[in-house]
Amino acid sequence: MSAQQDQFRQINISCTSAGAEVVSTNNPIGQTFRPVVGTITAIAVYLESRWGSPVPFAVTLHEGSINGPSLLSKTMTIGPGNKGWFYVNSSVPIQVDPGSTYVIEVRAGFGNVVWHMCDNAYDEGQRIKSGSPVSDSLDFMIRVYGLVPDISLSLNPENLTVQQGEAAQATLQIESLQGFEGDVQLSMTALSPSPSVSLSTLTAHLESGGTAQVTVTVQVPESLAPGNYSISIGAAISGPWGSKSKTITLLVGVKESLKDFTVSLSPLSAKVQRGGSVTFTVDVGKVGNFDAPVSLRVMGLGSGFQYSFSQNSLKPPFTSTLRITTSPNVPLSTLQFTVVAEGGGKVHNVTGSLEVSEEPGFTISLDKSELLVTQGGNGTFTISVNGYGGFTQPITLALSNLCNGCSASFSANGLPPSYQSVVTIVVSDKASPGNYTLGVTASGGGLTRSGTVRLVVMGRPTNTTTEVSTETSTTETTQPATQFSITVNPSSLNLKTGESGSLAVMVAGAEGVVTLDVSGLPDDVRYSFNPPTVQGTGASSLLITAGDTPGTFTGVITARSDGTSRTATFQLTIEDKEGGFEIPLIPVAGVAILLVIALLALTLIRRRRRVFGS
Repeated sequence: MSAQQDQFRQINISCTSAGAEVVSTNNPIGQTFRPVVGTITAIAVYLESRWGSPVPFAVTLHEGSINGPSLLSKTMTIGPGNKGWFYVNSSVPIQVDPGSTYVIEVRAGFGNVVWHMCDNAYDEGQRIKSGSPVSDSLDFMIRVYGLVPDISLSLNPENLTVQQGEAAQATLQIESLQGFEGDVQLSMTALSPSPSVSLSTLTAHLESGGTAQVTVTVQVPESLAPGNYSISIGAAISGPWGSKSKTITLLVGVKESLKDFTVSLSPLSAKVQRGGSVTFTVDVGKVGNFDAPVSLRVMGLGSGFQYSFSQNSLKPPFTSTLRITTSPNVPLSTLQFTVVAEGGGKVHNVTGSLEVSEEPGFTISLDKSELLVTQGGNGTFTISVNGYGGFTQPITLALSNLCNGCSASFSANGLPPSYQSVVTIVVSDKASPGNYTLGVTASGGGLTRSGTVRLVVMGRPTNTTTEVSTETSTTETTQPATQFSITVNPSSLNLKTGESGSLAVMVAGAEGVVTLDVSGLPDDVRYSFNPPTVQGTGASSLLITAGDTPGTFTGVITARSDGTSRTATFQLTIEDKEGGFEIPLIPVAGVAILLVIALLALTLIRRRRRVFGS
């Protein structure tokens, strides 16, 4: 280290002669001093040559006395008439004991050396003002250089960014340099207004070569304007060598504080049964200095839903319970809804999912609405039992309103859904022809479902037929065995406008395909046969849907097969739903004709039984 700072201190020395001491070549002189620092890096000697030829000389640093150990030495030469400071530098700092005695020796190669011991012995140009000899001497003074104790300061981080109303910290590190040991006094300086700054301590102690850390806390008031602020932190040290001070600047960037809020939903998805309710938790959090009330609402539920919040329009943070209630007929679906939170000019939302399901239960369905069975025969229909919503209880099936002479059996019963049961209806010969509405009941798990099926019991076909013309005339004829007959059961049907009903049409003795048709009904009456044709002996159901024309009408069913046709009649009565209708008066002659037709039909049926058997 090059000599940069003068560390020489005046030592109290008595002047032994008039400001100067003359030493011969063979009598070296030495200057005693006590160092005030722990290191010596250089010695400077001021020399002025009065000789007319170069003079060699040596400078040596001794410990204790002029005869003590040599710590630093150098030999130099000064030219004739030259003067100035000559430096003796050490390649490494020499460790010394402050306050102990050290000696600087100056030895000339020849001639005399004059050592000026006291002030005022030389002028500003370093020339000797007094003493002798003055012409052939080598004059000198000394300076000693060493490492001055010091410290270094550092900040981590050097820059802080702090929002209004918040605080942040940095670490000030103090390091001992050049052997400093002692206390460091700390201080702070900042222009007003500025953030509030505090130190964890105002006095930090350092060991030689050690470090100390001090916490710097910066608190930014909410009222402090955003911007950049500088805070100066000072550190001062002192000792016998004097005093030193260091400063370091902490830059604080103040940002406008966040004024916001957050909203969250828990859970994000849930299930609810129709007619029931479900709850969610809504948390509204505070961000920064937000201090406005926040209101909550729900979007996206649609009709059939209602909601409520346990708390609303409060300053965050707060928690509210959201309850969503469904109506019994709300559609089964999974829908997305949104919780909207609004306040302080800001809007946030969170999305949830709600699955609407049914309460566990079951349904039944029938594959037929009408069953045609002839006396002595049987028929079947199927009941389908289907569960939903996780229903697992066994379902028991039952029939009611079964006609006398009829019996029923189930292929499956009393099972958990889903399952199918084939119901077989057996009609004995003793069962009376007619229409019967059978009740189907399914029960299980505290629930009951019901349905109906129409049972049409048809009489056995006879071997005679009544042929009636459209002019209501009747002809009694004995038919050969190859011809067929047609009957209708029941013979009358009462409907209201818009309603539907059915008749059983029975064909017997036909050898080919028999087609069926109806006439004599109003134009707005709709009808259909199921099946539309009959092969040989069989039956078809005539479904009739009444129109808007009220009254009593005679319908004629015509059956055709291989060029031969047969007819049967029935009476259709259509009543007005609004106010009914007036039954027209039937002339006495018309009644007589109907009675004649009925007697003729009865006679033909009896004859057919005698010919073909019952």
